[in-house]
Amino acid sequence: VGLQFQLGWNSFRRMKLIRKLLNIFVFGMLGAVLIFTSGAIGLGAGSALKRYPEFQLESLLPGLILTAIALLLLISSFGLALGSLFFSRDLDLLMSAPVSRRAVFIAKILNGFTVYYLLVFVLAIPALLTYGIGLHYGPLYYVFMLVAVVGTPLLPAGLGALFVLLVARVAPVRRVREVLGLVAALFGTSCALISNTASYWTRQFAGMDASLE
Repeated sequence: VGLQFQLGWNSFRRMKLIRKLLNIFVFGMLGAVLIFTSGAIGLGAGSALKRYPEFQLESLLPGLILTAIALLLLISSFGLALGSLFFSRDLDLLMSAPVSRRAVFIAKILNGFTVYYLLVFVLAIPALLTYGIGLHYGPLYYVFMLVAVVGTPLLPAGLGALFVLLVARVAPVRRVREVLGLVAALFGTSCALISNTASYWTRQFAGMDASLE
């Protein structure tokens, strides 16, 4: 695993300067937007529940946040595990090297955890932190929050790898990747259509309200 990280770092270091700066800028801006949005959601939810304590939903929201993150990781883990276990560029070299296949499998799975924990860091931690700040929770909340956050990616990552191995036994992995890409494209198109339709009807209703006034 250490050699895998060293290889990734060497590849980044050999990039041209303009490409390095572009990657840092794009991923930095994306991370900043996600962190700000997640933190704003957590702070707003905490402030709203503190203002309206009669709903008694204080203990429910952290579980909902972690459940949503776990579902997102479960969906993305299938594609990540498929790419890591079957389409990695160095897979042929590792399989022909005098290295245990079990070690190669474990290393590929552990490399995917970097992506999982990055998603948890930018999506879950800011929301949970600001949620605790909004409700003025004590230090014990943050301790259990860290424990829950560390354990959240484990089950989705394991299930994603298991599903990939099961599917690879009954279907060609290249065909599975094509189907997965098609599903992702259809999902993105559906989200865009739903967003455009919602915006259209929002403008229509706003126009009707203005005319009635």
